[in-house]
Amino acid sequence: MHYELKLFKTLLELQQQNIIRPIDYHLAVLSYKLSKSELLSLVTCLVSNALDRGDCCWRWQATTSQILFKDEAVSSQILSYINEEKSQWLTSLQNNELVGDGSKTSMLVINKQNVFLYRYWNYEQQISNWLLQNNSLTTDTNTLTTLLDDLFPKQNNSLIDWQKVAATNACLNKFTLITGGPGTGKTTTVAKIILLLSQMNNDKKLTVVLAAPTGKAATRMDETIVNLKQQLENNNSNINIYPATTIHKLLKFTNKTSIPGKNSNNQLVADIIIIDEASMIDVELMAYLVDALPKKIRLIFLGDHYQLPSVAPGNLIADICSKADGFSTEQQQLLETVTGENLPANSTAQSALADSVIELQHSYRFQDNSSIGKLAKSIKQTNYKTMLRCLSEVDSQLCWYNFTSLELQHQAINLALTIYVNYFKKITTTSTPHDILNEFNKFRILCAIKDSHYGTRQINKEIESILIKRNIIPMYNKYKFGKYYFGRPIILNRNDYHFGLSNGDTGVILPVANKLQAAFINSENNIVYVPISQLTEHEPAYAITVHKSQGSEFNEVALLLPQNFNSVLTNGLLYTGVTRSKNKLNLFANEDILSQALSNHSNRISGLVNLF
Repeated sequence: MHYELKLFKTLLELQQQNIIRPIDYHLAVLSYKLSKSELLSLVTCLVSNALDRGDCCWRWQATTSQILFKDEAVSSQILSYINEEKSQWLTSLQNNELVGDGSKTSMLVINKQNVFLYRYWNYEQQISNWLLQNNSLTTDTNTLTTLLDDLFPKQNNSLIDWQKVAATNACLNKFTLITGGPGTGKTTTVAKIILLLSQMNNDKKLTVVLAAPTGKAATRMDETIVNLKQQLENNNSNINIYPATTIHKLLKFTNKTSIPGKNSNNQLVADIIIIDEASMIDVELMAYLVDALPKKIRLIFLGDHYQLPSVAPGNLIADICSKADGFSTEQQQLLETVTGENLPANSTAQSALADSVIELQHSYRFQDNSSIGKLAKSIKQTNYKTMLRCLSEVDSQLCWYNFTSLELQHQAINLALTIYVNYFKKITTTSTPHDILNEFNKFRILCAIKDSHYGTRQINKEIESILIKRNIIPMYNKYKFGKYYFGRPIILNRNDYHFGLSNGDTGVILPVANKLQAAFINSENNIVYVPISQLTEHEPAYAITVHKSQGSEFNEVALLLPQNFNSVLTNGLLYTGVTRSKNKLNLFANEDILSQALSNHSNRISGLVNLF
């Protein structure tokens, strides 16, 4: 039996040590029962475990040593159990009936040096097939030029108006990715795109759908274009813009199933779909999305490929941008003719996606003298000296706490207490749930991890405990039920389709008819009340992880990094945490950790790059 084999004894030990997941182990067992091959079982386990790291596949390395499960000792031990030379692994696997090339369903798929579970191989094929279809649309370029000149007046400088170029590309293409850092005008550009398309299609009523991976991002999207909606209504424009929603809600996911209601047999109804915070979209969700798209559609993505990748496997936007090596000569000439801008070209551009990606480069949030803006730029460029210079300058926008002890945690908590005490004072006189939620969302502690002294669990526990001890949260208050009290902030850890809420949505406990309920602002900017007994999985939200903060922005941020290096400390995490702040950043991190995080890039493995 399998449990008598040394391989499975070792894999079980790895599971008990949380080095691999139960599903990784059980898939290995299943593959052995079907094939009686220890090699196939091991590789199946490695492929499954790669998904836990965010990779879409496991990459076999023929010419370099490869440490299995990130542990050299374990790697040597496991390799001793396999009776085949590692250089022959792929050849041996390809001869197994449970392994295929993707032409038909199989347990594993091998393509070049990448080994996939069939499901993820299929996701990548669906995505690439849709993205690489004929991208150009028939457009009246003379009319477009006239409308562009009205919406984008010529500036008195020689700089390229990339917003104008992006808007033009979106009118010419089926698929456009507009990327850029915070405040570069992505949503402003989209508003102008909608205006352009409404003016160019007067003979047809256009349906525009707005979506984002999280409810918070969807709400922000709606807030950004509220004036545009009013303008279109005043002009009796022939266009209908639906309120922004989450992608999961758009695709009709429910609590009862992980399969969406919208698909190739029940497609979305829209002429234009615009999705914000696209860096958070994983390959599975993207595959479901393209499967539900009608044939005649414009898909516009907004994102920042320097941010953290999606929580689930894949790094879709970064993969697409890696192929954006400049416009083809043909596209460059077309864009210059229509926009009047002098654009760079790349005559050797190989990817069909090169003409679909526009990067906005001027930040309107962070001016040239902004310390947060300069810090974010230095992180993007992995420029250590510039980063330290930015952090060392005395500035009202930026404060760096460089300690090598638990003093970092204490300083971060003390700062948070000052702000949260003021929050509790204000909510007693604040009348509406919107005002209370907006007051809380002005500030947040962001952590890289959940556990240890520098993680969200400990920070939330400390803050709540001190607020109770100081009687800031009056324990005698009649609005109290168990651990819940008036003003307690919470964040959801799971989607709740019944109430239309998403993983990452933040709410506050409020008294409703003398009973406590959780109040959230949903993607339609309405208040949703959830009885405490019906709350899905959640936790306190005084401090949240940087991952959970994506799609949000705060007036002030305290970014707390641990004292010991952790693999989650990447350039992308540092950049994402820093750019969540609009006005004030407090960075709690020692210099060594900053140096290691700056140079640690999240290079996820996928096969998509080779398909574009």
